[in-house]
Amino acid sequence: MYMKRISIAIVFFLSLVSNLLAYTSLHVTDPRNGGLWAQGIISKASVIITPKADYLLYEMELELGVGKISHTNTYDSLEITCNFDLPAGAYITNASLLIGNEWITAEIMPRKEAHAIYEGFVKRRIDPLIVYKNYGDSYMFKIFPIAATQKRTMRLTYAMPIVSTNGFESAGLLTDLFKASENVVDVKVLLKKSTEFPNPIIGTIPFQDSNEHADYVEAIVPSNAMSYISSSKKTEAIRFSTSTNNTEITYSLSFKPHEVFALEDPKKFIFIIDNDPQIIQDTIFTYNYTESGYVRQFNKTRTIQPLANNILYTQIKNMLANTKVGDMCKIYLKNNGVYITDWIHITPETIETLIQTLSANDDSYKANIKELLFAAKTDIEQENTVAILLSNNKQMVYKSYDEIQTEAAHIAFELNMSKPINVWNISSFYDNENGLSFYNGFVSELSNVLYPSQRYYYYQMYYLSDFVDNFNRIQINNTSKILLLNVSTRSDIGVIFDKYASTTKNIIPTTTYTELGKITGGNKFIADISFLYKGKRYVGTFEFPIDTSQNTLLEDAWAVKMVDELNSIYSAEATAEAEKISTENAILTQNTAMLAIEPGVEITPCYNCPDWNNTRWVLNDILVPFETGVFASSVSYYGGYDSYSYEEGFNDGILFSEQAIETENANSYDNGYAAGYADGIFNCNAAEQKDSDLEAYPTEFTTELQVIVYSNKQQIVEVYTASGVFVESFAITKVKELEQSNSLMFGLPSGTYILKTTIDGKVSYATVFKK
Repeated sequence: MYMKRISIAIVFFLSLVSNLLAYTSLHVTDPRNGGLWAQGIISKASVIITPKADYLLYEMELELGVGKISHTNTYDSLEITCNFDLPAGAYITNASLLIGNEWITAEIMPRKEAHAIYEGFVKRRIDPLIVYKNYGDSYMFKIFPIAATQKRTMRLTYAMPIVSTNGFESAGLLTDLFKASENVVDVKVLLKKSTEFPNPIIGTIPFQDSNEHADYVEAIVPSNAMSYISSSKKTEAIRFSTSTNNTEITYSLSFKPHEVFALEDPKKFIFIIDNDPQIIQDTIFTYNYTESGYVRQFNKTRTIQPLANNILYTQIKNMLANTKVGDMCKIYLKNNGVYITDWIHITPETIETLIQTLSANDDSYKANIKELLFAAKTDIEQENTVAILLSNNKQMVYKSYDEIQTEAAHIAFELNMSKPINVWNISSFYDNENGLSFYNGFVSELSNVLYPSQRYYYYQMYYLSDFVDNFNRIQINNTSKILLLNVSTRSDIGVIFDKYASTTKNIIPTTTYTELGKITGGNKFIADISFLYKGKRYVGTFEFPIDTSQNTLLEDAWAVKMVDELNSIYSAEATAEAEKISTENAILTQNTAMLAIEPGVEITPCYNCPDWNNTRWVLNDILVPFETGVFASSVSYYGGYDSYSYEEGFNDGILFSEQAIETENANSYDNGYAAGYADGIFNCNAAEQKDSDLEAYPTEFTTELQVIVYSNKQQIVEVYTASGVFVESFAITKVKELEQSNSLMFGLPSGTYILKTTIDGKVSYATVFKK
């Protein structure tokens, strides 16, 4: 009986987590019965983009469906849930759902009220769409109902500031949302012709005049090849804009320090490619939990295919496209001997030539990792170099752990490097059929010995998108930081008030500083900027005229930021003010929701409906984690969080499971087990468990925090305040270094914070204190 409770708790907890994580997911559940967990699909997608001064207005249309279901049950009342992030500074302006042949526009209303109405419709199987804003730039929408073979269509409109990429104006796309689909979808992107955003291009895909819309250009982009949109217009080093509404003036100031002050910090990237084409066989053992513990249930053999060279080179191309002006690169390629390129100044033209050169020199392979590393040693030791080894080396794949350690140690000893080498494991990538990754112990151990200061931290590639993501992290870690940034702003005769400003601590030169606020009046705006960079002091004063025209997008952007600021204070007065601003401006914030329902239907709010996705837990902002005193040290146990709605759902889930199993209704258990297995709940291939699978050092921190999980798979760690309020979440593979640039904790008050992760159904915690 105890283990049946655990099984239901794990699947239920998985649904809870999906609402809180700051990463993109698209999945389908059965909110009325529970148990089902499938990936969603995007069958059609289009985005219409309209430039508006310093902003771009996006209208995205998605046709959504249900992915593969592992059993034959008939479902006619499923629910689609999508968690996604918008880029910094972006916000949602509208949403609508296609019901029959009519587009129903969502209305803004208080969040708890909207949620209760939505759950009432779910209970009665009536069409609703609901959109939430969670924490920071994290959002979620849900659509109900949908059958397993049905499609639902919705639209989402959002505004996003134009940003600068390599000195040119660019526009972001929700690439992670499209990639969350089980299938690859071609996305139709239409952009209104404008002198504000000329000659657009997505990666290497140009725009063409649209046959259907005369004022637009369009491009068709596969979701797995999406990138940002760049234009030929150079960005202003510092941007300032205003919107005048009666006697109030709203303003926006943004800049990147490296563009304003022409800061330079060129890097020399060395890519060492060890891509063995050998195909190997791997045995998978699957475990199930019984009264006697985890029992090996069955095994099967799968084929581990190497990453094709052309795909690998495309990812290198994508990484190099994210470098800065002045950066250089060099490639060491393992073929018949070692092929070495010259140092290349990175430009779009040289990147294309480099990829062609690599493709012409990968005709053979001989496994000798030592030869490859020794060839690169002299270049790695140069100043300002960043070395990355991309390897799926298989020469030790069937050896014992002692042999692996010995061989890796010998290589490191003979190499005797004074600088570290980042090691990326490219042995296998996520497989929709297996859903598991192949663990290459030798590549992992090479990371330990070639980058000893980050022992137990190496990059396991799970998705192709990990290449660019990890490369960006390495760039940040190896970039000199801006110190003591101070931005002082004022008006010539007015007063600035209700100001939001992005962080100024320990940022990199390419970070965009953003400030939004109000001015009582004036004709001129002045900004004084100062900071330290690489030991040198930089100062500057900038003046801008205050425009009298109105820009409602800017006013709404300010309102969204103000609400975020107020909600981060965690007081009744701040919450009341946040709700007031949200209501007066009719904007989507943490305090409101967008709800689209069929016109004329009877509204019966359901405040106590069981909530499979446990959205109410997010709404309450009240968390009673467990018994008093449990946070005194790192602990690990099976279970979950308690709140009013969670307890109801948890108990209902237990009751349903017990009744189903006791009446030998195997379908319920099979559904729950399939959902758990699909997400690795019962996969026990991980290393030996410790008392806690989550650690964080130092336990008292100020500017840096190292988080460690004892798992060979990527995990998600959540962060909470001591009172149980959700702060953020992040993905981690073994070890992650947190700092101001990648964690919200560093911008919050001092105090105790709780880190939490779930590995193979086991919940682990670590407690840290921010000084």
